[in-house]
Amino acid sequence: MKKAIATNFKDLLLILIIFLMSINLYSQKKMVLYLKDGSSQTGYVTYEKKYVKFQKTKKDKKKKVEYHLLDSTTNYVSQRAKNNKRKPKTYYFFPEGKKGKHYNAWEVDTKGEVSLYKRTVDASNGGMWMNSTGGTSTFVPTGSNKDKKNVIYRVKRANEPYLTSFGNKDFSAAFITIVDSFKNETARYFEDCPTLVEKIKKEEKGFTRNCMKEIVDYYNNQCN
Repeated sequence: MKKAIATNFKDLLLILIIFLMSINLYSQKKMVLYLKDGSSQTGYVTYEKKYVKFQKTKKDKKKKVEYHLLDSTTNYVSQRAKNNKRKPKTYYFFPEGKKGKHYNAWEVDTKGEVSLYKRTVDASNGGMWMNSTGGTSTFVPTGSNKDKKNVIYRVKRANEPYLTSFGNKDFSAAFITIVDSFKNETARYFEDCPTLVEKIKKEEKGFTRNCMKEIVDYYNNQCN
């Protein structure tokens, strides 16, 4: 009886080890890391909360690379995929939170005098806005709908260390308050382009708080 229990335990332990190994391998992605010192490394990456774990090959020892050392990462694209004109996705890391120690990965939507960054998240059924460093705010969901996705947009000039969002004040406030906040914040950020500010204040088509791509495109093409 004891022998049978011991055998079953060993079998379960082996299954558990294989399962954990499969999770670890699944979480690893072959990426190209671009560091702020201008160097780059290609290998397998596991994303953690405060850093990435990097190994050149799966047999190498993992080393920690903190996010503040990273400029960006891209998906590794093989030569065969390149021949099929497949382009890698690039993710940039920017500090957020009260002390700027929390980082999120963002894709570039538009490059220009003002660049537009985006991040896709699960649609939320509710939540609240939390203030963060650099004049930005982050929406913290209290529920989610995994079948739907929301795209969050933020902007940044080359000399700015943080991303900036507009109109993201207290989520419990009236909608008109959020709209007014958006108008006031964009007026300050784009103050060097009065025609754009006027279009936003008048809520012209394509210049409302849900039209950040159009707003940034107008600024880059008409105001510079």
